[in-house]
Amino acid sequence: MGKCKVCGKQIPNRLTYCSDECAEKDKAQTTSTQAKNSTFLSQWDKGHGSVRRETNIHRVIEMFERGLSEEDIRYELSFLFRPSTVDDYLRLAKEYLRRKNR
Repeated sequence: MGKCKVCGKQIPNRLTYCSDECAEKDKAQTTSTQAKNSTFLSQWDKGHGSVRRETNIHRVIEMFERGLSEEDIRYELSFLFRPSTVDDYLRLAKEYLRRKNR
């Protein structure tokens, strides 16, 4: 016997969910998680530089709001951007949050 991926009910091993409702809940949760973890925009993506930059800064702000540490954010961004760009994004995101929390 296995367990439902969503609610934990006992089900046969060949199944993942106990009902259509649990399957829909998992699909909705997966979709919302993917939206939260959307990727950063690089120079190869469509849009003007300022739009991409603003989008990326807002994604860094979201990462801070989700509770990620600056070190973790810096590590993730280091694969995508130059160190000076990472520093700039972090500085602007922290300043935005500081002003927002006044």
